[in-house]
Amino acid sequence: MNDQDTGVGERRENASDILTQTSAAALSATLGHETPPQVGEALPHLWHWIFFRPTVPQHLIAEDGHPQKGGFLPDLGLPRRMWAGGRLRFLSRS
Repeated sequence: MNDQDTGVGERRENASDILTQTSAAALSATLGHETPPQVGEALPHLWHWIFFRPTVPQHLIAEDGHPQKGGFLPDLGLPRRMWAGGRLRFLSRS
């Protein structure tokens, strides 16, 4: 096994957020929707990409704008990183 294989498929990252009607309305307006989701309604699919993001103190951000390597993402000594795949499963329509 290579060092780069260590932890592949074994790591998970969880994030939480507090959503407000204001933030949902702002995103809704940005995307050109006539009406935002109402309080208690589920967000439209994939809106979680803008909400539920981890926050990182500025001094822990690397030159490429991402969190420094070595936490969730191992430091492989490579200059670039990219999101190469993922899986989403919607368990219900709501």
